[in-house]
Amino acid sequence: MQLARRLHVALTLLLLLTPSGVAADELTGTWTGQLRGNMHYFWERSTRVVLPEGGVQLESPDGLRLGADLLVDVITSASIAFAGSSEDALFTEFRYEPQLSIGKEFRLDRAKLDLTALARYSTENDYTSYSGGGIARLALNQDNTVLGVTVVGIHDEIRASNNAGFRETLDGWTAGVTFEQVLSRTTVAVLGYQIGALKGFLGNAYRRVLRDGAPVGESPPRARTRHTAYGRLMTYVPPIDGAVHLLVRAYTDTWDMLAINPEVRFYKEFGDFVMARLRYRYYAQNDAGFFQDVYAADWPGAMTADPKLRAFQAHLLGLRVDVDTPFLDGSFLDFASDSSIYLSVDRNFTGISYGAALVGTAGGVLRF
Repeated sequence: MQLARRLHVALTLLLLLTPSGVAADELTGTWTGQLRGNMHYFWERSTRVVLPEGGVQLESPDGLRLGADLLVDVITSASIAFAGSSEDALFTEFRYEPQLSIGKEFRLDRAKLDLTALARYSTENDYTSYSGGGIARLALNQDNTVLGVTVVGIHDEIRASNNAGFRETLDGWTAGVTFEQVLSRTTVAVLGYQIGALKGFLGNAYRRVLRDGAPVGESPPRARTRHTAYGRLMTYVPPIDGAVHLLVRAYTDTWDMLAINPEVRFYKEFGDFVMARLRYRYYAQNDAGFFQDVYAADWPGAMTADPKLRAFQAHLLGLRVDVDTPFLDGSFLDFASDSSIYLSVDRNFTGISYGAALVGTAGGVLRF
């Protein structure tokens, strides 16, 4: 579940970095805002996750933004090791995660500085997590150049349902910089770099490895530093009347892992209200330096059975459809005429033990 938790942190940061469309009215002194709701579904061979989330963002007449979000993970997993069961069974656990954010844009001489601070708390039966951070974006050159800085810190407390004496912690931080540049009327480029460091328990309290043929608890290194470089080129292509986005990410870390993650996306409008996005993503990585299928009795170092730390390749195909709702103007649903809804489905094919995964999301935004 640590992977899902960190993925959600990344997605939340992406949402905060994306313009919300909220625009308060300084002349009338009214607040404006939006309500967001999403339902995510994740399926793979041994795990099902249903994740409803909702949030509200308000903007005051002077531009102060206030946000509150809540998500609930409902995770059903088949595992002999989970909760100390002696036989295979399905277990369901719940995770609750509230988040608060505050932000404001400041007008400078010939620039705009946007600052956002966030705080998050996450709890489940065997895991508690605290995180907080800030995002700064400086828009220059009539918004044609944007520089961004993100800093986030975390503190996690880990327990084990099958071992009352198990108590561990995990601390870490992530810092990143981005550079966005409008290259022409139809093309935008983004470059970025991120470094993250974790220290503490980086394993799974329930996972076992084979050491000399006998199962023992895994013991990965207690520190990890990761470097990520990424780029994105977005351009409108007149012959196909659509936009193409080319993305690439490259990763390396102190566990001797290297990974590459290129992706291509195609966006196409249908009429005045519908936007469709197709994407394909490829991912490849090598083994962690200490990964073994079976460890010898005299193995001196770290041990793991995490399939995500072995060499593998993955392919993802995805479709998303967004529908704006101005056609509701003048109807009994007029209040929702400045809203949007979307549906997305992603299919991930991997070569690791838990196989392919399916991710579906439905959601919408109601602006007011």
